[in-house]
Amino acid sequence: MKHPVCRKAEDPALRDQDASQGIFRSALKTIADYPAKTPESDALSKALRKAGFNFVGSTTMYAFMQAVGMVDDHSVDCFRK
Repeated sequence: MKHPVCRKAEDPALRDQDASQGIFRSALKTIADYPAKTPESDALSKALRKAGFNFVGSTTMYAFMQAVGMVDDHSVDCFRK
């Protein structure tokens, strides 16, 4: 029997978030340009809450998207760019 969290992760609503394309923001120059959340992180947060997850707010989901490489928001003058 699968763990309840594993069953939730197989939900089609969660697979709708296509991470293969990535979201790239290349015009970031100052700290004020960096968003704390985006419409994509709002949608992911809403889908996870609907699936029964807790502590998955939009800002947390944006940080997750950064960590897994869905968002590349290095500033234009960053050496990593």
